[in-house]
Amino acid sequence: MVENGPREFDFDRQQLIDILRLGAEIFIQECSLIEVPVPCIIYGDTHGQYSDLLRWFNLNGWPNVTRSVFLGDFVDRGSHGVELFALLTCLKVCFPDNIFVIRGNHEEESLNQLYSFVAEVYMKFDAKKNIGGTQSMYEHFNNVFMNLPLACIIGGEILAMHGGISPKLNTLQDIRDIRRPIDEFEKGTLACDLVWSDPDTLNKVIDFEPNLEREATVGIGQLFSQSAVKEACKRLGVKMIVRGHQVSNSPVLIETKLSSCYLSRITAMEKIIHIGRMTLLIVAYSGCFFCTLMKLFICFITYFNVSTSSSTMISLSSNLSSINISTYA
Repeated sequence: MVENGPREFDFDRQQLIDILRLGAEIFIQECSLIEVPVPCIIYGDTHGQYSDLLRWFNLNGWPNVTRSVFLGDFVDRGSHGVELFALLTCLKVCFPDNIFVIRGNHEEESLNQLYSFVAEVYMKFDAKKNIGGTQSMYEHFNNVFMNLPLACIIGGEILAMHGGISPKLNTLQDIRDIRRPIDEFEKGTLACDLVWSDPDTLNKVIDFEPNLEREATVGIGQLFSQSAVKEACKRLGVKMIVRGHQVSNSPVLIETKLSSCYLSRITAMEKIIHIGRMTLLIVAYSGCFFCTLMKLFICFITYFNVSTSSSTMISLSSNLSSINISTYA
């Protein structure tokens, strides 16, 4: 599959079904809150951008040698969600302790059937073959999605998820206690908030409010404030929260304990919410194609020893023409 390069792959149908079933069994055995050692590389939304995924692996190292974390939204929008998620699942089967896959809001049937993924799977598989009464390939993919974990703790100090925090998140055990598989996310639950919530970039929210930006009637997920991030970090005993789910078109000021570094063109990270000189919230988005369309740039994040030695953030432009490295103690 890798040798085929960044293009559509002619899967053997039964072989892919077997891989998805194996992946589903491995994912469901993991806790809803995964413990991830450092060092590792964190990737944001990839949205079917299979060529970008191969580029990142070639640049940063493949999961057989480089521990990798993915924060959801693997399908829809891009045209190679099948190849992208199939490869991640293969890697999880082969190297289960070196690749960690978190669920995003697009890994839900009620959403991805409204976008491009259902059509992509149908055209690549079910429209080509008379499958009779057998389970469709689309169902096999969604059966894996409902087993995916919902968040991870990186190096014991960084909480990462696709969406954001929740008023129902009082302890990390609350995430561990979420039972899976989850077919459809129920509004108002912690699981739903973890994949749907967003930071309030207009500074109108005091703490939490229903996220009407995502669903205008009653909201889905939460809008959360800067103070909510600060309190969540204190309450949960973490130093930072990393999420995906969004891109931004404004430059980013990264503030750390010892130094400030302005990355003037690295804009696919959401605005960082910071208190004093400690960074508390970072948003990673890794789909080059969509960032280029929006005149944005992309980032991934590398963490080494968060507690005792240096941490490094590596950010690069969408055409890989410029790389900015910021290291701090």
